[in-house]
Amino acid sequence: LSHSGGYVEGKYELGSGVYCALRYGRIDYGYIDDGQAAWDYGIQRIETGFGYYFDRRTRLKALVQLNIRLLARLGHAVQGPNCAVPTVI
Repeated sequence: LSHSGGYVEGKYELGSGVYCALRYGRIDYGYIDDGQAAWDYGIQRIETGFGYYFDRRTRLKALVQLNIRLLARLGHAVQGPNCAVPTVI
């Protein structure tokens, strides 16, 4: 069984502890030995958000993640469950 994946992300400091970020990731799964079916659906993820550093150890961030399942055998993509997640780190 094989798979491949990766991600690219960027972050831009807006000043005064505020930043915005964007990440794109993807994973593709190989086919089972008979070549007829993938062992899982591939997925693309796009995530964006804003954050604020209160101090060096504490930050507040809010993000939105879009998940797209890749149904290559069927020739189309399906938007999966999305989420918005506020977190304090």
